[in-house]
Amino acid sequence: MIIQVTTEAMEGTRRKEEKERLPFKDMNSFLDSLDQSSSDEDVKNEMKGAMEGSSKTEEREPLSFKEMTMFLDSLEHSCSDEEGTDSDTSESSSCSSECDTELPSTVTDREYIFYPKGSEAIDKHDVKSGKWMLFSYNNLEQQDWCWLVLQLLIKNGILSRLKASTAMNSERSVICCYTTDSSDKVLAKKAADAIRECITYNCIMYYKTNEDSVAGVYRKEGHTNISKYMHTVNSHFYEKDEYNRWKQVFFG
Repeated sequence: MIIQVTTEAMEGTRRKEEKERLPFKDMNSFLDSLDQSSSDEDVKNEMKGAMEGSSKTEEREPLSFKEMTMFLDSLEHSCSDEEGTDSDTSESSSCSSECDTELPSTVTDREYIFYPKGSEAIDKHDVKSGKWMLFSYNNLEQQDWCWLVLQLLIKNGILSRLKASTAMNSERSVICCYTTDSSDKVLAKKAADAIRECITYNCIMYYKTNEDSVAGVYRKEGHTNISKYMHTVNSHFYEKDEYNRWKQVFFG
């Protein structure tokens, strides 16, 4: 027997597959859910497990042009809904409710963009905060997608601000995801878990204090042992001990 598949059925299947690829359902579920010490050998095993986990985890497909447009529209709609609802004139709240649909790949006149807009002034002097650093290589499409999705963690209060390299500085793209207090390990762990759930980042993440950045402490300048925390693909959290070795932190 020959089974004939109608054009309508094929079209319906295609639309269903496209819908399943969209991150919105998973993101909504994730946002809803947010409301509700080791030896050297242990670290080696953890690193091995992290790398194995990275190879086994499927990477999220980049958004198509249509999907990216839909996401931009949803951000703009969210902004219009919130406009005028908060009369707070403080620096942080006045800009935090504004969505930024400017994409890193479209900016060629400056090395970095910030969200919320205006927070670049804070970045130059803030010595209390810190950031998880997310790297990608010559992949501005991925940079754009992460930039848009991570803004939801600002609006949800998990992150305090974002900083992303642009097309002007795209050889090694980076997005910095800030927390307000670099000494708060619970907050740093919560942010790292949220980032991984949000964008499926399949690499080890490192956390750097903004105090070091303000002081000019960079690997390219010859500095070593810069990172304060480390977060693996298995969501294990590490800090440096008194001998500058990684030690796993367990949270009750």
